[in-house]
Amino acid sequence: MQNYEEIIFNNLEKRKVIINQEKTDQEVIAQALKCNNLSQMMEWRIDYYEHATEIDRLLALSQQIHQQAPQLQILTTFRSQKLGGKTELCSEDAYLNLVELLINFNFGTAIDIELDHTPDRVNDLIKKAKNKHLLIREYHN
Repeated sequence: MQNYEEIIFNNLEKRKVIINQEKTDQEVIAQALKCNNLSQMMEWRIDYYEHATEIDRLLALSQQIHQQAPQLQILTTFRSQKLGGKTELCSEDAYLNLVELLINFNFGTAIDIELDHTPDRVNDLIKKAKNKHLLIREYHN
């Protein structure tokens, strides 16, 4: 059974999303292919991935997903531990830098941005995401 969540993007658009909380490369790709076959958007919870803090591994896996499921719409999420995530980063800057990387390298068609970080940086990330035409999920607890 798939784990679904209804998510509101850009404060107006609601979509049903399959949550991918897999840990290994093979599991993440397998779940992405299932979502692609179901024509469903997938939320990729990077904080569950066993190499979540290794940028090279994240980039390589993202490229594999895009090659094998080019039509798949992806909401990319790294949930910080203080908000229930599975992987801790060393600082707030590390979280904000990771989100910026996710935006800059087009990890998905949508990005999840936690609002309870440095407001100026969060607003800057939202602007960058909008400039790349990404759907935005603004998360706050």
